[in-house]
Amino acid sequence: MANTVLSKYERKKESSRRHFDHLSRPGRDIAPIPPVVDQDRKDKASADFRFFCEAYFPDTFTIAWSDDHLKVLEKTRKAVLHGGLFALAMARGSGKTTIAETAVVWAICCGHHPFVCLIGSGEDSALEMLDSVKAELENNDILLDDFPEVCYP
Repeated sequence: MANTVLSKYERKKESSRRHFDHLSRPGRDIAPIPPVVDQDRKDKASADFRFFCEAYFPDTFTIAWSDDHLKVLEKTRKAVLHGGLFALAMARGSGKTTIAETAVVWAICCGHHPFVCLIGSGEDSALEMLDSVKAELENNDILLDDFPEVCYP
């Protein structure tokens, strides 16, 4: 008796799964992904972190880079592309977190790493940075233009 009940239950469960899969399939279909708007810009940005920052975040990076910023951008580029660690000490409000968040977006969009980790000083900080990265991927129209495979879905 128990096997019969279990068998009926399993059949009913599978039937329901198939039914709901069929109903939800059209809503899960995101194809086709739009074409890349500017392949040259995308190619240049994939190799050049500074260019990526300037091209895709013009409202974020609005002032001229200082020598210290240029050093940080280069160290960040090397760390993302080749690995490694570096310590960074800059004045409060000088853009450390923004550069780190942008480096995460760069690594994700350009496929430099399959998994990216950005660590905050605490849970609240980490969640704020995660929200910032997600907001860029969801709302940055320039990123969507050239990285639709990342931003469109």
